[in-house]
Amino acid sequence: MNPISNELEEWLRSLVKALRNHTIRDPALKDELSNLDWFLKPCQITALWFTDPETQIVIVTHFDDVRDLSIDVYGPTPAYMFTEIALKVAKKDWWNRNISSKDKQSFVGVETYKDLIEGVLVSAKSFLQSAPFIRPTTIQRKTALTFTRKDFAWFIRGNLTALDVNYVIKKIVDEARIKLQQKVGMQKKEAKKKEKKPKSRTELVDIKGYCAYMYPFLWILEVPKLTLQQRLSGIIFPNRLRKLVKEAEILSTRTLIFNDGLVFVQTENKRLALKIINLLAASMLINKISMFICRELDLIEAVLSKDRHFTSMEGKLLSPRVEAAFKPELLQERMFSVKIGREHVVSEEELVRVISTAKKLSMNSNLSTMAIALLETYTHFNTGNYREAFVCGWAIIEYYINMLWKTQIEREVEKRRRNKLRDPNYMDIDHIIEVLSLLNRINKEEYTRVMKLKEIRNKVVHKLYEPSVEEVEKLINVTSNIIRIMVKNN
Repeated sequence: MNPISNELEEWLRSLVKALRNHTIRDPALKDELSNLDWFLKPCQITALWFTDPETQIVIVTHFDDVRDLSIDVYGPTPAYMFTEIALKVAKKDWWNRNISSKDKQSFVGVETYKDLIEGVLVSAKSFLQSAPFIRPTTIQRKTALTFTRKDFAWFIRGNLTALDVNYVIKKIVDEARIKLQQKVGMQKKEAKKKEKKPKSRTELVDIKGYCAYMYPFLWILEVPKLTLQQRLSGIIFPNRLRKLVKEAEILSTRTLIFNDGLVFVQTENKRLALKIINLLAASMLINKISMFICRELDLIEAVLSKDRHFTSMEGKLLSPRVEAAFKPELLQERMFSVKIGREHVVSEEELVRVISTAKKLSMNSNLSTMAIALLETYTHFNTGNYREAFVCGWAIIEYYINMLWKTQIEREVEKRRRNKLRDPNYMDIDHIIEVLSLLNRINKEEYTRVMKLKEIRNKVVHKLYEPSVEEVEKLINVTSNIIRIMVKNN
């Protein structure tokens, strides 16, 4: 073994043993260790060491069937050999295993540790490219591999062996002790709360709820302006640029809208949060801002602090609705770096109109149902699911026609005859369209359009016909106009 790489192996081994000794002496620290410093049993380490510039990537896994404290060091070797070394690391047998459901990432396409390690190696290459601009020797970044307290990677600029093991251990242990103290403090506060009177409703407190990003991504009111320092740093986390731009009450529920398109709904009722977010999304679509539907899986459970910063966000930040049809790397780019000028910017005037429309939708159950169905139709259309888009869009037309029919018979027909006229076996959608046309509740032009669309619908449903882009666009235009007219008249 290369004596220099052996030096790194011994350094890592001494770090792990020292940390474990601390947890043996003070077991309470174990539960407070960061998930990015979890060197407890069983633990395996894979280290990549490059020169020119000197960097090290330390990958830590926790496989039950691999020897504890198994350490493999690749290098030191020049950075230009990164691809060769990365391919060797990716071929290690122990990556060929599925990720358990509790450890699985939310990224689409990541099923095995091999998928996962390949993503880490790609990140490592980006780190090497930025390394000349980072001061050595520092543990520049730590990152979780699986969103659990187990597997992680350290990205080091310089050489770990130049750092005092005791210094690194002290930082890790001190962080765990601070968390332990905070935990004990919180327990004492909770005990005192029981003795205190309830807080005033107007007092600022942490609030719980659900949030989701509007998609396609957008900025609200204005595009963030980066400082020169931010632009030179290369990686900017959009959440650092996040600002609250509008607060509204929709369905009697407090709703916060942020400049990066994140919408937070203050409720622990998941269905209510989903409906409010989709009403805002539908309102954007009605106001001609391209927007897709939000699914229950897209919701992020969150806690907003007194100073309006998120202290907790649990869920799939990279939305499954988007991953299924678009490139995950584009989503990751949005999450981890700001690309200014590539996205739609919603003006203050547009935002006021969107919120006003959303409130109108929320006050009419029929209208809100149709608007969210339009959002579903538009999403299917833009993801290339034309048959699903047509079926969903036609359902809006049937819903609207049945609304017209219900209004007509309640206004013109005595009560005892209404049930017969509502019976689909007696009056199907064909008959209803014909009667409404004769009564001029549907004009000649609308009648012609609807009947042509109905012919396509019959082929889609009964013959599995795949409608064309143009046919679906016509249907979306008809349904959009119906809903816009209803919003205007509501």
